[in-house]
Amino acid sequence: MKTKLGFNRLSRKASHRRALLKNMVISFFKYEKISSTKAKLFEVKRFAERLITRAKVDTVHNRR
Repeated sequence: MKTKLGFNRLSRKASHRRALLKNMVISFFKYEKISSTKAKLFEVKRFAERLITRAKVDTVHNRR
């Protein structure tokens, strides 16, 4: 049986994918609205949710 992958690779190398997600999340926080494909938006949502959850706890590691 085929199992679901942990994340969508978006047909990019790791560094390009990381930069894409980082820029899209920054744009989302800045403009509160972005438009893109469903796959990219799903990954951005996962990334942003993790950041928001970590930001709720005020520690040195989370601020960095």
